[in-house]
Amino acid sequence: MKQIVIPALRLLLLMTILTGMVYPAAVTLAAHLLCPKTAQGSLIYRDNQVVGSALLAQNFQSPRYFRSRPSASEWSTLPSGASNLGPASKTLQDQIKSRAAVWRGISSRSVPSDLLAASASGLDPHITLEAARFQTECVAQARRLPSAAVEEVLQKYTENAHPGRPGVPYVNVLLVNLELDRIHSEP
Repeated sequence: MKQIVIPALRLLLLMTILTGMVYPAAVTLAAHLLCPKTAQGSLIYRDNQVVGSALLAQNFQSPRYFRSRPSASEWSTLPSGASNLGPASKTLQDQIKSRAAVWRGISSRSVPSDLLAASASGLDPHITLEAARFQTECVAQARRLPSAAVEEVLQKYTENAHPGRPGVPYVNVLLVNLELDRIHSEP
């Protein structure tokens, strides 16, 4: 019995140290050395205060701000995830109709799909450039800015819009909203 128990306990102790301490410490150190900003959560500061993360969506409701995609978890990071409602789900169809009705109250144009359906995590901080442009006039009016000035901010923060790179152009809602606050802070 002793011949089995002692080696097993030694192996357990060794594996606990390796996989529970050494490996996590090495991965954390490597992350901090190779990509320090991302390893710290891609935090965004304004006036030395954390205002959010470039990796997480926030719930913007004011007409002065671009809105993120809907969230099945109400933009909370702990229970983040999809609603798991399929395309045939009446609940999902009702949610999309309700969201579309809200947006149609703002604009008569066709509502981009990413403003109607939540992302898989419910925390995606990006919307397509099309979805941002759909909101441009409303944001410009609320801020008393020309639409062209708001469009300039969108262009500045547009990602994945280069020829030869696959994908749809998108913007980070938090970064765009913070830039609009920076250039136009009056209510």
